[in-house]
Amino acid sequence: MGDNYTEVTTQGWGSRIKESIGGVIGGILLFLLSFVVLFWNEGNSVKTLRALDEMSGAAITVSVDDLQSANDGKLIHTSGTAVTEDVLSDPMFKISEKAMMLDRKVEMYQWNEHVSTKEEKKVGGKTETVKTYSYKKEWSTSEIDSEDFKKTEGHLNPRMVIKQLTSHASSAKFGDYELSGEQITMISGGTRYEYTQEHLDKTAGIIKNSSKLQEGGLFMGEDPANPEIGDYRVTFSFISPSQEISVLAQQQGSQLSAYTAKNGKTMFLLERGLKSKDEMISTAKAANSLMTWVLRLVGFLMMFGGLTLILKPLSVMGDVVPVIGSLIGMGATLVAFLISISLSLMTIAIAWIIFRPLVGIGLLVLAVGVGVGIYMLKKKKAAAVAS
Repeated sequence: MGDNYTEVTTQGWGSRIKESIGGVIGGILLFLLSFVVLFWNEGNSVKTLRALDEMSGAAITVSVDDLQSANDGKLIHTSGTAVTEDVLSDPMFKISEKAMMLDRKVEMYQWNEHVSTKEEKKVGGKTETVKTYSYKKEWSTSEIDSEDFKKTEGHLNPRMVIKQLTSHASSAKFGDYELSGEQITMISGGTRYEYTQEHLDKTAGIIKNSSKLQEGGLFMGEDPANPEIGDYRVTFSFISPSQEISVLAQQQGSQLSAYTAKNGKTMFLLERGLKSKDEMISTAKAANSLMTWVLRLVGFLMMFGGLTLILKPLSVMGDVVPVIGSLIGMGATLVAFLISISLSLMTIAIAWIIFRPLVGIGLLVLAVGVGVGIYMLKKKKAAAVAS
């Protein structure tokens, strides 16, 4: 059962102004860095897309069981079964199996601190902050440092002595080709490894004495239905030693290496399952598109966050009368949002003008349109106030 601890603090207006002015420097840095992220992202996206198009045209499909020296240095696409003879082990829990990957997932029952914050503005620019710290017992795969808790008494966690562990095969045969350990780590997936009494009987000490089988894994403690702080749950997963995969890479003897496109972009594609060249290229393009949009959002949020910090002193100064400060804050947030939209589009457009002119020009027109819209909106408001 959890419990709560509440802390109430007050910050003066002068202190808040100093803090907000200090945040302006961080805001400027965040604002400037956002342009770098947005511009780099567009260039990298186009570079990757062009490399994939080049690979689509250059790759030849070959049989995985018919290695031809004439293909050395060429980009090849091949599918088949990868097989490893490597035996992977988990010495602590006495597991030893042929596998591409063996993973140990460890959870420990621990105290966790959750913080909720409520801030109220007071007349004169002060703020009263109420922080409520709640403490709950939860399963976690990482060690929670209870020394950092606001209230440590009664919420101490022991050290997490049993850790996660993942191991991969160091090599595998792929028809007439060979896969390196690094390439094997690209084989995704994994299924539950069933831990049995036979495994447990081979262990010793605290593991054998305190462990109970639970849903194909282990519970380390007294009662699985009523766990206590410091109890463990351990489960295992693995990738079997024989896997169907598809690869797009450069042939170098019996080795497969990353392909370097004419624009310098290096690519090595590996997918689980028997996939055609076109399917692999399509999947890679979709992943590239997703990452591009994620980084666009990151760049926009960096710009918006930076501008919000830069404009923060205005709302703090207005907080002498809370209502006025709140209105200024809302206006500043709207301005920061609209400017961020406009400048993000403009940055992306400039990048695309360099990398893809036709699309870039269209985006630039849109960005300018948003900017003009902001200007007209401000002008309209100013006219309304004057009248």
